[in-house]
Amino acid sequence: MISSDKNTIFSSGGDSAKLLYVVAFLMSFGNGVLWVSWPFVIKGLNGTAADVGNCFALHMGIYMCTCLAIGFRLGHLNARRVIQNGVVVVILAVGGMCGVVMPASQRCCQFDPVWLMIGLALLIGMSMGFFWPYLMGWLSGGYEGRDLNRRLGMFNVAWVSGGIISPWIGGILVERSSLLVLAAAEVGIVLCFVAVSFTRGEVRESAGQNNNSPVPNDFNEALLLKFRWIARISLLCVMVCIGLVRTQLGLLLVEPVLGYSESDFGKVITVVSLAYFAVFAATGKWHFWHFRIAALIGAQILVVLSMVIILHSSRLWEFFVAAAVLGTSASFIYASHLYYGVSGSKRRSRRMAIHETTQSLGMVVGSLAGGYLYVHISGYAPYWFGIVFFGVGFLAQIIVWFALKPTDQTDKQSV
Repeated sequence: MISSDKNTIFSSGGDSAKLLYVVAFLMSFGNGVLWVSWPFVIKGLNGTAADVGNCFALHMGIYMCTCLAIGFRLGHLNARRVIQNGVVVVILAVGGMCGVVMPASQRCCQFDPVWLMIGLALLIGMSMGFFWPYLMGWLSGGYEGRDLNRRLGMFNVAWVSGGIISPWIGGILVERSSLLVLAAAEVGIVLCFVAVSFTRGEVRESAGQNNNSPVPNDFNEALLLKFRWIARISLLCVMVCIGLVRTQLGLLLVEPVLGYSESDFGKVITVVSLAYFAVFAATGKWHFWHFRIAALIGAQILVVLSMVIILHSSRLWEFFVAAAVLGTSASFIYASHLYYGVSGSKRRSRRMAIHETTQSLGMVVGSLAGGYLYVHISGYAPYWFGIVFFGVGFLAQIIVWFALKPTDQTDKQSV
């Protein structure tokens, strides 16, 4: 472990690390319930597939903008206080959603309930920008190499654990009541606030943090910038595909042609989360994959394969296979970018903000494109878009691989 300045946001994270993993689990649970329910809640309010896409796109778009502000302007703030305030706003916004879906509210409300839901989703996205970058930076600061990998692995396992059970629960509850599913999300987020309140330490980031400890033997400074950019492009591409699946696959499954239920969609997303859990546990324990380009390329090929499987699927088990392939590959790409993104960096909140911004941008593109293609072409058209987008991403990575030479990697703080 690399020692850090006593004023850094992250030096005190070890005292509350286990509790912070609980915080990540609970927020992920609440998010998972919300995300799996939104397509059906919006459809229940007479919204369209395009409205579903707009909801997710605006939600992730404002999250992306907030992450940029956090990373480059607000990294000096007290992390625990910022996280608490962000969670409070989410609690209020989900409470507002509960009010929107109540029949009595819909009868007396003069505003379009679909756009009220979208507006509240936008508010939740902004609040998440005050949650995840600070939490991730708090946990990772002062660590490099295997220690950093292990810590990030535990964090990934924690938040994805919440994502395993929440889609299944959300899918079951949304079949019964929109109000019930939103109330379940509210419970998880309230418990998250309680857990944050029990963390300890004055947690700020020092702009002048010094780091003079020896570099771990599995850290390759010469290749870091090259791998960082290839992983970043990979993350953008895979999150486009995740955005397509999150926003449009549920609507495809419940169409009369296929005839599946909302809970079946929840099961599909649960399979994605189970694959995430398995891969995060493995990447957090082992580090042999560090700076191996074949691993990143192989994971991306699997993402494309998952899109192909969806295009040729009609039976539920086939969608389960596609979900397992997508979750396995997406989680490895996520873990790779998280590792390469923060390795060698002193300003961890900025690095985490870039990580979150990249995946948010992918979700925005996938959500908007998916909704448009679903409405104007077909329910399967979004997944052709995912394949084409990955083709462009592969070309960009080839350019990066040959354009960035090892001799260029002189600044570990390069974007």
